[in-house]
Order: sequence, then C-alpha cells, then structure tokens
Amino acid sequence: MSLERKVSHKVFQFAVDLMAKHLKFPAARNSLYSTRDIHGCLLQLSLREGYAEGGLTNLSLRCNLPDKVPTGRTFRGRVERVEVREIRRTLAEANDEVLRTLKGFGVFRRRAVVAIDYHREPFYGDPDAEMVVGGPYDRGTP
Repeated sequence: MSLERKVSHKVFQFAVDLMAKHLKFPAARNSLYSTRDIHGCLLQLSLREGYAEGGLTNLSLRCNLPDKVPTGRTFRGRVERVEVREIRRTLAEANDEVLRTLKGFGVFRRRAVVAIDYHREPFYGDPDAEMVVGGPYDRGTP
C-alpha cells in the first residue's frame, strides 16, 4: 500500500472514530450494522456526493463487503432518527476537536491554504463580488 493510501486510510479512520464518538445513531441491540458502519457509509456518501440508494449500492459492489454496507432504506432509517439540531451540535463539537488536534501538531504556526473548493457553480451576479473566481462563459454568466 502506498504512503498516500495509508495516510488517506488513517485520516478516514480518524474521521469515523471522531464521528462515532460525538454522533450516536440509535439502534437495536441485535442490529446488523454498527455505528461505525453507518458513519463510514455517511463519509463515503459525502466524499462521493452520493445519495443513499445508489451510492450505497455502488459502495457495496466496489468493496465486496455486503455485510458492512446497509441498504439505502436501512441507512436512512438510522440517520433520520436523529434530529438535525443534534447533528449540527455534534458536528460542531467534532470540528472543534479536529482543530484542537491539528493545533497540537503545530499546524497553525504558519499560514497555509488548507482547502480549495473546485466546484463550478454558475454565478449570474456581480463578477467583482468577494470569493468569486471567473470561469468559462456559460449562458449569461459573467
């Protein structure tokens, strides 16, 4: 396994552990899927911008672990039991913990670009607006 893949795996596991620590999805004692399984699926769907049914079917086929990937219906049933307010609160707590961990590694000693969003969203407003970067002209965009 390459170094990049090992680091990616470690970061993914850190994120799943962090989510499992802060965000609990209710489940019966005899549930087939653990909280870690649900969190792993949630992260995979988020990374691939997928939706429950198709995204989890693709994930199941890709990883050959059908016992670790719930159906879309099962996944939604578990996630929908938690209120949005609770999810926001726990994700803010998890984010604070990530920032504390990074600070412990000395990441904030120097300025650095840490994320760039490359999504191309058509923008029809003022081209001089803050945070707007020009792109190819498309149907009335500046």
